[in-house]
Amino acid sequence: MCLRISKPRELWIDAGSGTGNLSSELIAAGLRVVDIDHDIGMTRYAKEKFELAGVVAKTQKLPFRDQIADGLVAISLIGCLPELPPFLAEVNRVLKPKANAILTFTNRSSHLHRVNRLFRKSTEFFRAYSISEIKNELENAGLEIKHLRFCNFVIEGKRRIFPSNGISKRFENLVPRFISSQIARNVVVVSQKIHP
Repeated sequence: MCLRISKPRELWIDAGSGTGNLSSELIAAGLRVVDIDHDIGMTRYAKEKFELAGVVAKTQKLPFRDQIADGLVAISLIGCLPELPPFLAEVNRVLKPKANAILTFTNRSSHLHRVNRLFRKSTEFFRAYSISEIKNELENAGLEIKHLRFCNFVIEGKRRIFPSNGISKRFENLVPRFISSQIARNVVVVSQKIHP
């Protein structure tokens, strides 16, 4: 999705870049990417595996000047944040006018999300959002939703994923939007900076 809305040589920030997989794909496609993660172990891994520079910092205080980025991606980050508004304020601050941010949210309405939580029995913090919460949070931060898509139709067991990722991706295109909004575990949002 990022490559459809970007141009070669644009500067993108990968916030919460983790292992660096996405950053390396974007760089290979011709974008300039700064990968940022709060975990020094992850940035070391990304540096060793993909030769990424890796910036160690908190996403609630991005170490960039105002209006520097042509775009920003945050995949699997937002559910881990204790508070969303500080991060979204930073997204708005670092984006150039009319620049895009691609963000993923855990879908609170997802029945699969509830099933997965039962299998995992995890006590770690992970926040889910309703569509109305997503819209309100983005609007309050000066970002407008341009595109919203539901994805991730899988149940994760201890060692298995059902259905396979390939079949899950096919569901994304076949399932009507209302049904996918109740099943899909994640929401991918393309938003655009509308005002500072």
